[in-house]
Amino acid sequence: MSRSKGGNAAVAQPEVTVVIGAYEAMPYLVECLASLEAQTIAPERIEVIAVDDGSTDGTGECLEEFAGRAPMPVTVIRQANSGGPSGPRNIGLDRATGRYRTLAQCSALQGGGVGHPARSGPKGRGGMAKIALSDDGVVGPTAGRAGSQACGGRVRPTLAGRQWPVKQEPEVVPRSGTDRNLLPSGRRGRQVFFLDADDRLGHEALQRMVAMADRAGTDVVLGRVEGVNRGAPKSMWGRTLERTDVHSSPIKYTLSAQKLFRRALLVRHGIRFDESLFTGEDALFTMEAYLRANGVSVIADHTCYYLVGRDDGRHVTKSGSHTLRFESARRLADLIAALVPAGPRRDRLMLRPFTVTLLPQFGPRFLKDSDRVRRHKLELAKPLMDAHWSEDVARHLKVEERLRLHLVAEQRLELLTDAVKFTAERKQAPALLERRGRRVYLVYPHFRDRAAGVPDSVYLASPREARAFPGYREGGTATVLRRAARRARHLLTSPGRPAPEPKTPAAA
Repeated sequence: MSRSKGGNAAVAQPEVTVVIGAYEAMPYLVECLASLEAQTIAPERIEVIAVDDGSTDGTGECLEEFAGRAPMPVTVIRQANSGGPSGPRNIGLDRATGRYRTLAQCSALQGGGVGHPARSGPKGRGGMAKIALSDDGVVGPTAGRAGSQACGGRVRPTLAGRQWPVKQEPEVVPRSGTDRNLLPSGRRGRQVFFLDADDRLGHEALQRMVAMADRAGTDVVLGRVEGVNRGAPKSMWGRTLERTDVHSSPIKYTLSAQKLFRRALLVRHGIRFDESLFTGEDALFTMEAYLRANGVSVIADHTCYYLVGRDDGRHVTKSGSHTLRFESARRLADLIAALVPAGPRRDRLMLRPFTVTLLPQFGPRFLKDSDRVRRHKLELAKPLMDAHWSEDVARHLKVEERLRLHLVAEQRLELLTDAVKFTAERKQAPALLERRGRRVYLVYPHFRDRAAGVPDSVYLASPREARAFPGYREGGTATVLRRAARRARHLLTSPGRPAPEPKTPAAA
């Protein structure tokens, strides 16, 4: 067993595997790696798996330079571009979880075999195994690309890229898509953290998140996220929670993959990134982890992750076309329906695909779309609306959101366009109070328009939304009956009081 710099025995297994998927990440990768190197958790408690997804801007060379000097074990894997973030993440996940095909190739790459032995970092502090994956399934090491690349102010010469076929007769499994014939790792992190190459970690992030996972025993840990030149989710950072779940907190509104996941959870349920999706794949991964986890922790009082907005507008996670976004929304709704029984919990979770992924497609940008694109969007939305839209889901929404989605479900393009125009103007709809102020209708376009035929229930404000309007009286007949019942119970349980005569509640 090795020992840490402080003289204490290091753990035989790293606490956390950090998986970095990188594509054309320069120069942002420099700060990303610097934030990783500056983590306060002991280096021997971390391993890093970095996958260069066919970059041409020096990203791979920068990762190699980092691996040569990093105080923790680093593995760099370079491959042809896979077209999305799922493939690199799954490769890193496979490498971290030890789900590999052959052992003979491992010895070839890590010393004692054909090719290029794994290199140790300075003073034996860390090491790097560089793996080249060819299109025909040949696995072998490379010495890097020709030329020299700068990374973090350091210049490191590289050699012309070469590839050696494995001369032994290992069990080579033909690859399909981006499924890789990877090698078993001797060290496997108990936790996995996915770090995007253009973002960066906060100070003490890994130390705090691992400590929270150990203390609370939860399977997923969320660390506070802040945006740098871009937006970031906010609703879930109200307070630190040692144990919660997706039904009891707003964590369903942060489904990015930049969280700490217990490796055993992912292995036990086979949770992986869906490589058929090129946008929204992290939402499916994280939602499934939330739903299958024994608990989720939230660190709200310390920034653990910085989402960095690139000057060129590009990010590791590609924006994707509107067609891809409809597919990701449908897949997320299907996942929720498969894992959560019908009822109020499922209805509330369905708000995530409807409001975050689907609804923006019918926002102000909809007015800039051509008539052909508008009709295409309605067609794409129909399978999702038919399968998962219901009055029980609708009642949790604001009237303006509910109206747009109702018209999408009904495929009413002309009425929908009117509603979107009203939304784009950011006008407040007038309120109509009825039943002595106990019902508030918001007069959005086509309210009580006989020709349109939109039900009044679509325009009925929920109590939460109605409270903003003067004159609203919360409750109705049911509320009066509940109050009468509570008063009766109080009188019956109070000593020395006779039971009251039953009263008929006033008409609502």
